Amino acid sequence: MIESLPVLLPTLFIGSVFCTISGAGLGIIAIILLTFFLDVRTSVVLMSLIGFVIQPAKFLHFYRFARWDIVGWYLILGVPLSFVGGLIFFEIPMRSIELLLAIFCLLFVVLRLSPRGFSIRPTKRNVLFCGALNGLQSGMVGEGTLLRSPFLLSMGLVKEPFLGTSSVIALATNTGKVAAYLPNILWTRELLIVLGCSIPVIVLGVNIGKRLMPYVSVHVFEYLLLFIISAGAFKLLLFP
Repeated sequence: MIESLPVLLPTLFIGSVFCTISGAGLGIIAIILLTFFLDVRTSVVLMSLIGFVIQPAKFLHFYRFARWDIVGWYLILGVPLSFVGGLIFFEIPMRSIELLLAIFCLLFVVLRLSPRGFSIRPTKRNVLFCGALNGLQSGMVGEGTLLRSPFLLSMGLVKEPFLGTSSVIALATNTGKVAAYLPNILWTRELLIVLGCSIPVIVLGVNIGKRLMPYVSVHVFEYLLLFIISAGAFKLLLFP
């Protein structure tokens, strides 16, 4: 694992810059990039731990814009099922995780590129169902953005309300799945070194991405990221 750091860290840095500029999910691209160097289970756990460390900053910045009526109903089932999904994550074969992650990544790309979206009325029943499905999916494949973003956008959330609602939900469901992951993590010296090196690299990439945003084309970076996600998904499907 440590021997991959000279390639892994620059890759994560570039990925975090691109994600910040395009607005695409940092967790998705990081997991996809990590799978080129590590097995998928280790990649998911590592990025979940990194996200658990850096997500509070996003929460503190955007939580005041959250739609709390949606957040409350979303998390009633979302948090407990993210814990359940996290338990299932360590019970199912690694190949199943690869297939699920690849399928959800391709679905995410299709929805991002689709000129026609879909709409979901934010009723209590619909929000409960979306939260339950997203929580379980988040725990089982490690990245809730793959369903959370399409769900919230389909409910009509945009800009600050979207970011605020998403950041609160992400922090809560990530806490649920990490609680399930922790007892099953083998805390090796290598894992701690990779984790410790990755966090500052990603934070630096995010900050540089913010500074570059006024000077670059967001759409170019978004299409490039979607291409990387698609390539990673096909790699997981065809070349595990």
